[in-house]
Amino acid sequence: MIARAFAPSAAILLLAACALRAEPYDNPNGFSLDPPAHWTLAESKAQDYATWTGPGTKGTAPTVSVSVQILSGVVVPAEALPRVTAGLLANYKKTMNGFAVSGAGKGTLGGAPTRYLSATYRQTAKSPLWKLRQVIAIRGRQRIVVTCAAPALVFAKDQPAFDRALASFHLGTIEPPAYRSDEGYRLTPVRDWTAQAPQAPGGDVHFVEPGLHPYPANLGLHISPVPPAMTIDDLSAHRAEIEAGLAKEAQYVPVDHGTETVAGEKAMFITAQLKNPQIATPVWVRLAFVLHGGKLYRFTGLCPDADHAQYDAAFQMMIQSLRWTK
Repeated sequence: MIARAFAPSAAILLLAACALRAEPYDNPNGFSLDPPAHWTLAESKAQDYATWTGPGTKGTAPTVSVSVQILSGVVVPAEALPRVTAGLLANYKKTMNGFAVSGAGKGTLGGAPTRYLSATYRQTAKSPLWKLRQVIAIRGRQRIVVTCAAPALVFAKDQPAFDRALASFHLGTIEPPAYRSDEGYRLTPVRDWTAQAPQAPGGDVHFVEPGLHPYPANLGLHISPVPPAMTIDDLSAHRAEIEAGLAKEAQYVPVDHGTETVAGEKAMFITAQLKNPQIATPVWVRLAFVLHGGKLYRFTGLCPDADHAQYDAAFQMMIQSLRWTK
């Protein structure tokens, strides 16, 4: 009778459940989730790493974490997911004590194809055994890793919280901000590329990928005045002179040239391979010339020739995003 008198009603249980629901977490890197209620959030300055720690003493508290890492290349194809996952596993085996996979497979998370795994490890050689569930996804150039971890002996206790967090995980779309210039144009760079503004009015602007290798890809834009009557056909007649200028700086191997439309204007493009004895890596170059309002807009895209297929697509995307604002 006493137990019945103190038994919580369904309404009270429902209110308690609502009270424990955490506020949704939205990250500027393009993901969101509903973390476990009352778990403590810590995140990196760039917000590319976020972890929630549950109740417990240091070294024994369960965690849910999300990391976002930029991979080399403009767009990492979905086919690379097994290779990326294998690289992670190889690193875990080197850096985590007694790391052993107990389960693995394929799935989806937040609408993206994934690889998932279960594993055990020890934080130190003599510490208690830990268990983790991990989901790995690729979006564009981002590798997203969601990890749920807890001591193996109590992992089952926290599994409902882990399940809810994973079920709520969502990958959104990220639109890179447009670059706007006082020169009267705007364009959209590849996300994560850095815009290096001109040092002085009328100077060149460069869009540079993160320094993932010794020769990062970049797209430069130089603006210069030209006679108002000049046309792209006039410029095309001097293409040989332009190519001769490139040949003075390095061994020049022409690939293609022609005309296209950029921002409503007829434009000229040139692609080539450059070999410089002082640089071990051959360079791919894309030049694009656009005339507008008595000015010549000259784009120069440079990247390692071995990776030109993916980078050249990025150069074309940025050039085609050019729009006039004056």
